[in-house]
Amino acid sequence: MLKFSSAAERDYYLGCIDKPCQDGGRKPAGGFCQSHDDFKVFVGPKLDGESKVDNYHAGVTVHDYKPVAGGDLKGSVAHAVFFRFKRTVNSRQKAEVRTRFAALQDQCKGMEVFAAGDQNSKEGVHQNYEQGYWTVFDSQKSLDRYLGVKGGKCPAHEDFKAFVGDLLLPADNGVGSMDLARPDVDELTKSHQFHPGVFVFDFTDTR
Repeated sequence: MLKFSSAAERDYYLGCIDKPCQDGGRKPAGGFCQSHDDFKVFVGPKLDGESKVDNYHAGVTVHDYKPVAGGDLKGSVAHAVFFRFKRTVNSRQKAEVRTRFAALQDQCKGMEVFAAGDQNSKEGVHQNYEQGYWTVFDSQKSLDRYLGVKGGKCPAHEDFKAFVGDLLLPADNGVGSMDLARPDVDELTKSHQFHPGVFVFDFTDTR
């Protein structure tokens, strides 16, 4: 997770959107960060290949947003969630999703940080996820309780999952992982690791 003080600074960091500037990308009028451009060239060959599906790149997912709630990523146990809604879901329902998600900070023990926003990336690899959420828990035990694993659960989160599930793009509506040029498959379970309605990324701070 990166934080910029303005959209202009984010765009400067982003640099050439179509491809690295040093490889002939279209340079933005406001200049670009040479170090980030060098990093793109370095990491590119190491990522999974591209897909012909719009807004999808098998090797990277980017979700830029302007926060609508305060909070910075701090602590050691973070939980990130991104939502992609059905086409029939309206703006009022999307706003209710954010309101009810934000309320979980007071209803589920251990959630110390909550931040949320709507997707506004220019890179076109956001897979059409519209809402992004970053949460930080005070311990792995608190996160496990929130997720309902390893004993215990947060009733409010269980209610939220039941509510939001009907609004998200389902896995079996014809636009799921089987439509991707490079579907993500776990080699051990042979199961697809892609759900078009929700993307979750948990991690421990390594700084």
